[in-house]
Amino acid sequence: VHHRLMFNDNLRVSRALTLPTGDDMTFFIAMRSNGGGYGSTTSWWQGAGIFEADISGMADDFGLVMDSNGRILFGTGGSTPHIYGGAANDNNPFVITVTRDRSAGDQFLYINGMKVDENLSTATNYLTSPTTITIGSMDNSANNPNQFLAADMAEIITYDKFVTGNRPVIE
Repeated sequence: VHHRLMFNDNLRVSRALTLPTGDDMTFFIAMRSNGGGYGSTTSWWQGAGIFEADISGMADDFGLVMDSNGRILFGTGGSTPHIYGGAANDNNPFVITVTRDRSAGDQFLYINGMKVDENLSTATNYLTSPTTITIGSMDNSANNPNQFLAADMAEIITYDKFVTGNRPVIE
């Protein structure tokens, strides 16, 4: 039985999940949105949380968010360049894929199997600060109480390994 999560700008789902080791990771998220992001920025911690493990201030954390223009952003830590791209707020289903190779410092963002951005050789920090992953909002949303996502999520799949290739697929 599959269930979907529906977010309406003020529903927050937070659950303690086992985080990736802080090393390599890949996650796939199938969802749709009609523009339910927050902010207009290139800083991942200022968007509406899709799948994030944010700690206030400079920390070894990460987040995948949507801004108010429907742009998808991913980042790790406070000083690492963020990757972003693609407007995904047209109410059509889409799949986001983020994959990270910690030892090489590489991060890639895909939307519907097409690479939209990458960050090479700079994201080598271990992501050990967070203890929970928040879905549908930013965990530190007390500072920005409107950072809730308006979207439907069908599936979230996480792996503790880096998936390579032009169109990453887990076999």
